[in-house]
Amino acid sequence: HGRLIFYGEKEEAVHKYRILLNADRFFVGPPLKNRVLIEDTKKWAEDIQYWRQKVGTKEAAIKSVDFINRYRKKCKKIKPEEPLTIKVTFNAKNSIKDVHFGFAIFRTDGVYCYGPNTDFDGYEILEIKEGEKFFLLKYKKLLLAPGEYRCSVAIWDKNETLAYDFHCGCYPLVIEGNNKA
Repeated sequence: HGRLIFYGEKEEAVHKYRILLNADRFFVGPPLKNRVLIEDTKKWAEDIQYWRQKVGTKEAAIKSVDFINRYRKKCKKIKPEEPLTIKVTFNAKNSIKDVHFGFAIFRTDGVYCYGPNTDFDGYEILEIKEGEKFFLLKYKKLLLAPGEYRCSVAIWDKNETLAYDFHCGCYPLVIEGNNKA
């Protein structure tokens, strides 16, 4: 929120930043603007107590999230290093300008693994027209260890201060295999 909270050595700064990311209330956006929506919308730092919550303005509402395996079949499980496509279908009530999409994968203990975002990846989406749409995220090889994961999906405004729709840890994914060392 535009305030200096630490000044010092970089190792200690990174440590304090990681603590902040895992804090109970690390929210995006200005502290007073759109307070009600921001209170329930966290950036990709997850706390598992918020999993399965769906919040946002619903100007663009996520209808479904499908995991699609190498055989082009919907799935909930894949093996390590297999290809995976994630298809997110949504409905835009009206035209929306300057949108970006995010997807994040977490271990079931809440540890963040990976989270591409159209903004971070340099995709500029100037406008989405009204109606049903979808976006795809394709992994040639999903490089995750065997285990259970939870996935979050969001449709954000340009500055990522307001979620049109944010599904926090709503989608389970299993990477099959022997996870014993």
